[in-house]
Amino acid sequence: MNDADIKDRIIEGAKELFVRYGVRSITMDDIAHNLGISKKTLYQHYTDKDDIVTTALKNYVNHRCTEFDSIKAKISNPIQELVLMSERLKQSIKNANPSMLFDLQKYHHNAWNLWKTYRNKYVRESLVRNLKEGMESGFYREDLNPDVIATIRLELIDMGFDQQLFPKDQFTTTEVQMQLLEHFTQGILTTKGRKLYEKYRTDLTTADNR
Repeated sequence: MNDADIKDRIIEGAKELFVRYGVRSITMDDIAHNLGISKKTLYQHYTDKDDIVTTALKNYVNHRCTEFDSIKAKISNPIQELVLMSERLKQSIKNANPSMLFDLQKYHHNAWNLWKTYRNKYVRESLVRNLKEGMESGFYREDLNPDVIATIRLELIDMGFDQQLFPKDQFTTTEVQMQLLEHFTQGILTTKGRKLYEKYRTDLTTADNR
């Protein structure tokens, strides 16, 4: 196994731990033990835990951007994009520890700044574009302000990870995020958009049950 393969294996192993248990609680010892390698090997490839966290998040962001760009290239209308993006969100947070974002913000500033750039540029621009296209097509309400609505959606996502509002012993991250997303979606749809939205949702459920 060459150095590049080892570095990738470290990042993938660390990412699994971060997603499941949060970032703060995982140590270099935990990462090494989980991978069955020595701590010396970790430090041969990464400066410290912060380096691993930042690299793991950078890989995640790049993967999400590539994935979403692929979806955008295949969709035929804004509603289809909304449904497919929603499904990907559901899958990506299925086993996520809700403390991850808080841990990044408090303990890993480089990674947090990377996340904010992704959130405030790529995600926001995608939301604004989708909203404008949906309004032009008559699927979304014409009285919406795309910049305001995009901000609301971003804040709702952050709210869904707030453990003071939604304690993890009472709610799952997936349940909270899907409820918030559905509430948001129903608020922007027109009658025309709602019919198409329900069709795509039904088609997706039918495909999942096959």
